[in-house]
Amino acid sequence: MLTKPFLSHSQSSCALECGAKWWAIWHLGYQPVDIESMPQRVGTLGHAYALDDIVALWHDHTKAWNGDTFWRVAEERKWDIERMDIDVDDECARARWGASNLDTFLNLQRYHLIPDLYSRKPGGPLAEVRIDVPWARVHEVVPMQDLTAAVEVFSGIDGQPDLVTMEKGWGGPATITDYKFRQKPGLAEATSEVPDTQGAWYHTLLTAAGLRPAGGLEFRQISVYAGPMLTVDDFLEPGSPHVIERGLPSRMPKNVEPEVFDEAFRLLVQRTTQQRAAEGKRWSPTANDLAEARRHIEDLRHIRRVEERRFPLDPSVCREVVRDLVSHVDALLHQVRRGHRPARHLRSHPSSPCSRPFGCSVQGPCLASLGSHNFSAVLRSMSADGRLSPRAERIAEMPADMDFATLS
Repeated sequence: MLTKPFLSHSQSSCALECGAKWWAIWHLGYQPVDIESMPQRVGTLGHAYALDDIVALWHDHTKAWNGDTFWRVAEERKWDIERMDIDVDDECARARWGASNLDTFLNLQRYHLIPDLYSRKPGGPLAEVRIDVPWARVHEVVPMQDLTAAVEVFSGIDGQPDLVTMEKGWGGPATITDYKFRQKPGLAEATSEVPDTQGAWYHTLLTAAGLRPAGGLEFRQISVYAGPMLTVDDFLEPGSPHVIERGLPSRMPKNVEPEVFDEAFRLLVQRTTQQRAAEGKRWSPTANDLAEARRHIEDLRHIRRVEERRFPLDPSVCREVVRDLVSHVDALLHQVRRGHRPARHLRSHPSSPCSRPFGCSVQGPCLASLGSHNFSAVLRSMSADGRLSPRAERIAEMPADMDFATLS
């Protein structure tokens, strides 16, 4: 007898975003062959290294990253190192840099950690563990018995919070932390002022699982810079894009430590002075050059490598959000059962998932079939060509595309 799966936040939010995307990915089980890009892989590794830190703290061990972490993650995620052209050293360095920034920012103590009493394999800290909650316990928090298709197809809801802590002691709120590793240093723009629906999902999930602290639950989103950092050599190499025409370091890059920029400025001034002297010319930086360099170094000292947003979680609002998410999955299941493929939700603005490159997992077959009713045929063709790989054997369940010419 097959075990019914648990409904995840990822599937629910996908159903809310676009019916056709949900149908292709979650109902049929299609995914691109190379599903994770470099920034996504660095994020995955960053989570793994951060978990190494948390587990070491839980066991009172010295914090040290395991050299096997990358290969363990690569095996779990089925990364083909050669075909995906993965620079192992570079991506590991970025992920470790991000995890180090996160560890310094969190400044966790062992008494902040909550024991995992709720996951599939209890024990250890409540961090990066999969929590399954059956419908019977979910209904105690938010009744969903009327969402018949979702209740029939799934066993309940699940989730995997990055970290849950008691920062303010056991009489205060439990903090649900979700962190993301970014490749661009402008974190303030990347960190939303509006809470993600993940906060509501995790609130309902943990409450139904039995975590009900006296101070309630709060949600925080953390963006961590895990991109490359410039070195002095990057400024000194011939033809460096980080050096302006006058031979001084550019003030455009923000991914550089103030001490590195200061040293690069000193060496470039020395090099340019010697080059001009060899040409029989006298040269020295102007007072304005020196003032601008000092100002830039001071600006670099104030750039945050970690950005945080905290949000209180209202239980009634969380219940509404989660019920709405599940209801979208329920509606699409009813639609598919009637033999109809859910429609696309096309968005035309330049930054939308439909418009930006790699914005959506099924962007290729979706846009390739615009102007026709052959989305199903394009999916079949791309799978047969090896451009998409089916995650599940559900091809036989694929409904034929609706022929609108036959409708009156």
